[in-house]
Amino acid sequence: MSIDPVIIFKEEAFEHLENLENALLVLDESPRDAEQIAAAFRAMHTIKGSAGMVGFDHLSYFTHHIESFFERVRSGELLLNDEHTRATLLAKDHIEVLLEKTPPSKESMAVSETIIQQFRRWADLPTGTTSSRTTAILATKESEQRILKITIKPSRECFKDGFDLLPVLRELSALGQCHTSSHFDKNLAFDSADTINNIDIFDCHFFITVLLATEASQSSIDDVFLFVADDWSISTEELDPDEAYRLGDLLLAEGAINQQQLDSILQQQPKLGEVLSGSGAAAQEDVEQALEQQKFLRSQQETQQSRSVPSIKVPQPKLDALMDKVGELVTLQSFLEQKARELNDEGLNTIAETLMQLSSDLRETVFDIRMLPIGTLFGRFRRVVRDLSHELGKNIQFVTEGAETELDKVMLDKLGDPLIHLLRNSLDHGIEKPEQRAANGKPEQATITLSAAHNQGQILIKVKDDGAGINTQKVRQKAIEKGLISATDELTENQIHQLIFEAGFSTADKVSDVSGRGVGMDVVRTSIDSLQGKVHIKSDAGLGTEIQILLPMTLAIIDGLLVNVAGESFVIPLNIVNECIETYASEKCVERDTTLVKHRGALVPCVSLRKMFSLAGTAPAIEQSVIVKVGEETGAITVDEVVGQFQTVIKSLGQLYRGVSGVMGATVLGDGSIAMVLDVSELLESIQS
Repeated sequence: MSIDPVIIFKEEAFEHLENLENALLVLDESPRDAEQIAAAFRAMHTIKGSAGMVGFDHLSYFTHHIESFFERVRSGELLLNDEHTRATLLAKDHIEVLLEKTPPSKESMAVSETIIQQFRRWADLPTGTTSSRTTAILATKESEQRILKITIKPSRECFKDGFDLLPVLRELSALGQCHTSSHFDKNLAFDSADTINNIDIFDCHFFITVLLATEASQSSIDDVFLFVADDWSISTEELDPDEAYRLGDLLLAEGAINQQQLDSILQQQPKLGEVLSGSGAAAQEDVEQALEQQKFLRSQQETQQSRSVPSIKVPQPKLDALMDKVGELVTLQSFLEQKARELNDEGLNTIAETLMQLSSDLRETVFDIRMLPIGTLFGRFRRVVRDLSHELGKNIQFVTEGAETELDKVMLDKLGDPLIHLLRNSLDHGIEKPEQRAANGKPEQATITLSAAHNQGQILIKVKDDGAGINTQKVRQKAIEKGLISATDELTENQIHQLIFEAGFSTADKVSDVSGRGVGMDVVRTSIDSLQGKVHIKSDAGLGTEIQILLPMTLAIIDGLLVNVAGESFVIPLNIVNECIETYASEKCVERDTTLVKHRGALVPCVSLRKMFSLAGTAPAIEQSVIVKVGEETGAITVDEVVGQFQTVIKSLGQLYRGVSGVMGATVLGDGSIAMVLDVSELLESIQS
C-alpha cells in the first residue's frame, strides 16, 4: 500500500513547525542564539522546498518570504526582537491553516499578503543594522560538522614574550572534539655538541597540529588566535572525513616522509606503519602520532555515520496492532509454560523458556519503539505560557525538567489536554499579578515548573508554581454553595483540595476566556483516570501549589505478581512490590478500624483481598502479605497464596465493571481463566479513608 506524498509532507511540515516554535521561544529570551536561528531558517527552507514539490504553491510562496527574513538574521544583518518573534509565531499559525485548508481560500491568501508585507519590509532593511562583531556572534555555529586540521607554529620568541599555548588549545577544545599532537622542528639538527650547547632553551622549537571536529564558523576559530595571529603562523585546512584518515597522507602532510618514499613503500604488502618505521623512512614517534590522528579521524567518521542512522515513519495503528500481537504471544507463552509444568516434560520446558526469552526481548523492542521523550510534549506548552502570560499581564518564567523521560506514545498523546488545563489554572488562579507579588515581598517574576521523572517504576509529572496557593476557605465555601458538601461536613485540607476536580467547580468570580466554566480540572481527573493514573495536590498558602500526576509506564503489558485468594486469581504490578512475608492471624492488630501487620519492627496498614471483595471460604492459618509501596505510602495486601511472577497483558474492563474499586483491568492466564489486575494505589487509599 503506497502512502500519499501529500500526507507525508503534511506530517513533516507540522514537525518543522513545532521545531520553529521551539526555536522562537528560545530566541525570545536569547535572540543571538545561532543554533536556534539556524533551526528556524531550516524549518522555513524545508517547508518551502517540499511545498513546491507536492503542489502547495501558495504555501511555498508564503514561506519563501519568512525564509528570506531568517536568511538575513542568520547572516547577522538583522537582530531579532520581540516584534519579529510575535510576527513569526503568527506566521507559523497561518502556515498550519494553509496546511489544513487546501487549496487556500481568498481570505487565507489575503491574510498571507498582510503577513508577507511585514516580513518584506524587514527583509528590505539596509544592511549594517548590526556590527561585524554581532555578525560573528550570530554565526557562531553552522548546521554541518567539519573536520579541520589546524597547524599552529608559535613564534621563536613566544615563551620569552610570555605567551602560553594552553589557553589557545583550551579555547579550541571548547569549539568541538579535539586531537592534539606536537612536532619538533626537524630543521634543527643535533649533530654535534657545539650545536646543542648553542641552543637557547627559552626558544620555541616545536609546532602543534590540532584535528578539530566542529560546527563553529571560521570567524569563531579566528577569534581564538586574535592575540597571536600577527606573530604566529596559523594555517587551517578542511579535511574530507572519508579520505583524511589514511596513514600515508597524514605522514606526508606532517612532512615526516616525502611523496617518493610513500609511493615506493605503498607497493609493499605489510602494514604501512610497520614498513615506514622499519625502513627508517619515518621516525617511530611520527608514525605513532599519525596513528593517533588516524584513530581520532575514524572515530569522528563513525560518529557522523551514527548521527545519520536512517529512520522510517510508522502509522500509529500499525504499532498498536504490533503491540496486540505481542500481547497474544505473551499469553501463549504463559499457556505453554503452564503445560510444560503440568506434563513435567524437560524438552517442553526448554522450549517454554526459550519462547519466554524471545517474547520478553520482543516486548522490550516494541516498547522502545513506542516510547518517546516527554520533552516532545513539553515544547508545545512554552507557547501557551508565553501567550497567556501576556494576555493576563503576568511576568512568568516557564521551566521544564526531565524532558528526556520516556513515556508510551499512546499515553503521551492523551496527556496534552490535562497538562494544558493545569498550566492554565496555575497561570490564572495560582500566579498573582506582579504588583501583588511585590507587595507580598515576592519577586515580580513568577516561576512555573513542569517536570517529569521515573519514580518506582512509574512516571511522576509535576506542575509547580510559586503563586498564592489554594485558598482552602474559598474552595470550601464554593463547594457548599454548589451543594457538593454541607456546612457541617468535616473535611481535611487534602479532601477540600480534591473538590476542585469536581465537574462544574470553579472559584473564579467571573467567566473569562481563560477560566470560570468549571470544566478544566474535571477534564484533568477524567483524563488521568483513563490512563490509570493518580493526581495529588500539595499547596501552601502564599507559597504556591504543586500538582503531582503518577502514571504507569505503559498501559499494555506489565510484569506482575500472581496471587490467589479463595480460588480466585489476582495480579499485583511487580514494580511496586517490595517483598512477601508470612502473616499469622494472631500477629494482626486493629487500630481505628485499620488492620495492621508487623513488618521489620514496624506496623503497616493491611488490606485483606478476601474481605475487600467478599470472597467465600476461610482464611488459612498462615496467610501471605505482599508489602507494596506507592509513592511515599507503604502497605500490605494479604492473600492466601503467592503464585509467582507473571507477564500481564492488561485488558480494559467493560462498562459494567469500570467503576469497581481497587481494580484497573483484567488479564488472561495460561489456562484461559481471568485474573483481575489490582489498582494498589486505590486499595491503599481505601485503608486510610
